[in-house]
Amino acid sequence: MKTQNYPIFLFLILLLLSGGCSSNKSELFTRNNELVLNDSNYFETEGLNYFVFSNKYDAMFDDSKVSAVEIIQHGIRTATNGDVRLNPTPGQWDRMPKFIDRIVNKEKKSIDVKLEYPQYGFKYTLRGEARDGGFYLSITTDKALPDSLAGVAGLNIEFFPPLLFEHSYLMDGKPGFFPTSSADNMTVINGIVEPKPLCTGKELEIAPDAPLQHISIQNKIEGSELMLFDGRDKQQNGTFVVRTLLPANKTGKIAEWFIQLQLRKVGCALQIYATLRWDITPHRVRWL
Repeated sequence: MKTQNYPIFLFLILLLLSGGCSSNKSELFTRNNELVLNDSNYFETEGLNYFVFSNKYDAMFDDSKVSAVEIIQHGIRTATNGDVRLNPTPGQWDRMPKFIDRIVNKEKKSIDVKLEYPQYGFKYTLRGEARDGGFYLSITTDKALPDSLAGVAGLNIEFFPPLLFEHSYLMDGKPGFFPTSSADNMTVINGIVEPKPLCTGKELEIAPDAPLQHISIQNKIEGSELMLFDGRDKQQNGTFVVRTLLPANKTGKIAEWFIQLQLRKVGCALQIYATLRWDITPHRVRWL
């Protein structure tokens, strides 16, 4: 068989195998993320991985953006540095917490990480947990937030800008676009110039226009909200940051997000055919 006939030949085979697979594009994806905690102690499912301090902070260069809670989406590192930070858009020299311990619970499908800001006497536990078809990220503490960190400490996660340029977002249903250039109003927090948020609300949909990049983050704690920042307002290597301030005078669970990603459904032959790309090398098919 000639090489140029391979795509047609494979299409016919996949068409026969597709059976009842719907041609409706919206039905080729799912937001039900059935995560498992694997033997390497990170969360995974088809097309999605969560690392919960699989990589610790680098004492030489803490802002290396390959640590804390990380999201690998269809093979691409989409988000990183999910942790409590003291700035809306942390930079290279801003304070970071000290790692204490990491506890993996395979039965509960959870990972607890003990951390602290010793200079403020603030200890907390970051938990990543797989349930309800998604991923819960939460912060708990036995001692209330110190007064010096009220309005300062928050749960952050950072998204790499080039992956989101010119894609849309929805905050509580209100639309916006991720800009290619930063140009936001600034404010002063504790004597430090910081950007104002692009938007605030309870539920953020990132890139709903792009199924393979679509991420949903819901804030689950009453009285707090999500904020979206553009970190490039302060530094060239800044990121888009999702943040929730930690409340004062509270103990126990003080922050919690529920995260879901839109993923390809497994087993649909027509959808699989749509994801094939053909190499110029004869007799070879390359998967993306």
